[in-house]
Amino acid sequence: MSSELNMLIIRDENGEVIGARIDEPNEYGIVTFITPSTPSHTLYQVSDFPREIAALTDPNAFQTAINGHVRSIAANLTLTTADELNAQYSRLLDAQGK
Repeated sequence: MSSELNMLIIRDENGEVIGARIDEPNEYGIVTFITPSTPSHTLYQVSDFPREIAALTDPNAFQTAINGHVRSIAANLTLTTADELNAQYSRLLDAQGK
């Protein structure tokens, strides 16, 4: 098993992570994603997100760790939009003939 995950995060106008979700289908194959609630919030895809951060169960420890990671040079963030996520999902379904 890889030690990294793909994540979606939402950052507020101050750059703080205010939402996060693992960017993989659930055990039933259902794909969901999160979207910003205001224009000042930004949505990012984060590749190579450390599993050990995603596994944290203490909310304060998770908040500190995720903000530290996405601000680091090790983070691989790509700015995206809900429309782009929908388009990616549609292309995936088309490729699967669904």
